[in-house]
Amino acid sequence: MDNGKQFDNAEFREYCDNNSIELCFTSIAHPQANGKAEVANRINLDGLKKRAEVVVPLKTIHGSPRVEGYEAETNKEGRRLALDLIDEVRNKANTRNAEHQGRASFYYN
Repeated sequence: MDNGKQFDNAEFREYCDNNSIELCFTSIAHPQANGKAEVANRINLDGLKKRAEVVVPLKTIHGSPRVEGYEAETNKEGRRLALDLIDEVRNKANTRNAEHQGRASFYYN
């Protein structure tokens, strides 16, 4: 499941504006930008460490889809089903492992 753009929406932009936070986006596959982000993060962390008091909210305003979609009973059912099928899954994994070892042995010997 794709969570979409969690940090690129009107609500989050408004939150950043209200708290004087400059919002910058960078590509994860751009090493130069990643380096700049690391430096910025280090500066921010150093600033936070220098301040003695840090306030952590007890309840976050913005929930994730994973947390919001959680249903205890459905989760319990899924766990029970997974436990019921564990022997079958283990056997399939052992079979795949044996096949892989056979192919590797044939290739290297």
